[in-house]
Amino acid sequence: MTDGKEKKREKQQQRRAYSTMLIVLALLLLGGTGIYQYKRAEALEQMVTNQYTRAFEELVDSVNDLDVTLSKSAVSSSAGMMTDIAENINRQAAFAQSNLGQLPISHVELDNAAKFLSQVGDFTYMLTKKLMSGGRVSADEQAQLAALTEYSGTLTKSLDELQAEFFNGNLDFHRLESEGNIHLAAQRENTIGAGMETLEKNFSEYPSLIYDGPFSDHVNKMEAKRLRNEREITREEAQQKAARFLGDDVSGELSFLGETDGTIAAYSFGGTGAQGQQLALEITKQGGYVVYMLENRTVEERNMDAERATQIGAEFLKQNGIWGMKESYWELVDNIATINYAFMQDGIMMYPDLIKLKIALDDGEILGYESRGFLMAHEDRRSLPEVLISPEQARAMVNPNLTVEAQSMAVIPLDGGREVLCYEFKGNFGEKKFIVYINAATGAEEEILILVQGEEGTLTM
Repeated sequence: MTDGKEKKREKQQQRRAYSTMLIVLALLLLGGTGIYQYKRAEALEQMVTNQYTRAFEELVDSVNDLDVTLSKSAVSSSAGMMTDIAENINRQAAFAQSNLGQLPISHVELDNAAKFLSQVGDFTYMLTKKLMSGGRVSADEQAQLAALTEYSGTLTKSLDELQAEFFNGNLDFHRLESEGNIHLAAQRENTIGAGMETLEKNFSEYPSLIYDGPFSDHVNKMEAKRLRNEREITREEAQQKAARFLGDDVSGELSFLGETDGTIAAYSFGGTGAQGQQLALEITKQGGYVVYMLENRTVEERNMDAERATQIGAEFLKQNGIWGMKESYWELVDNIATINYAFMQDGIMMYPDLIKLKIALDDGEILGYESRGFLMAHEDRRSLPEVLISPEQARAMVNPNLTVEAQSMAVIPLDGGREVLCYEFKGNFGEKKFIVYINAATGAEEEILILVQGEEGTLTM
């Protein structure tokens, strides 16, 4: 009898132990699932934030480009140059409008800015058609271009102020996505809310343009020359390449954030920098090249000059297997040097093969890397056209008002992916510095740039 009770007690204990084990196992599974879901949600949130960040930065860049190109339109007298300018304005406006549409900001806040970008594209497309058919820009159309230039300056200034707030950590795209105008309304008293209101107010009286011609928008699909014949790598291989590129600048494992399609298909990764800051980068599926890397760190002090930063950048490129690059233009902002490097072939600058680096001026850390131009255009050895115009003939084609100070040769990119070999003339007219490009085969004036030089950088417009 006692043995029966013992056996029964043992079975009950075994059942309880088994039940307890099942409960613990279930809790562990639930906990693991919860951690996985949390990590996945965190990764998705970071991916969305990165996408918004890229769209916003590209919006600022394209509106700045638009402002510069519109300024050129006000002083152009050549039908050929005006055609190129109008085409550029149309493309830049469409690109800006596309990026504006990707941001989690309702058009209630920016509807007039969106209207401006749309009408700039429409208007300049009409001008392009008119010029290509032999017409000329009328006085009324010149006045409309002048008005557009004024409004583009306003938009540029407002976006630059919002970009400063973003870099200061005051602009949160994730909250904008989840809370929308409630988040903006809560910030009416700070600089962001004031910036939004100022931007909308400045465009509230924006006039409607009267013009002929339908809206047209097309983007030429171009092949990334650097990625030709490269095999497609796996996500794991891409993550290894990303880790090697970052080296000691990354703390812990990188997180896979997703994939991007398009002309340059890529894997996206995110992680934490050595000093705890967020970083993101993309690796091409074809060949495993770095498309961009961005590390969000505030640089408090400046311990080196632009020349030293340029040397650090050149060494960094060589360490990553990118040779033959030479610095062109640079800028210093918030103790960070942004330096453009272009490929050199036989002493000729290949401007399409461009890589942009952001270098911290406190310790020389690489905070940013962007190589889209290089990936799209670079060939180890370009086949260059025959030079049919002598240096003397090319110089004679430059406007005599320009006092030429320097002369060289360069390959420059034009619309539609076309490249031309040119003589590059740098000189002065009045108080401004210009660069004029004369086609080395035809003698045509291909491009005019304004050169802005100062202690904080050398930029072209």
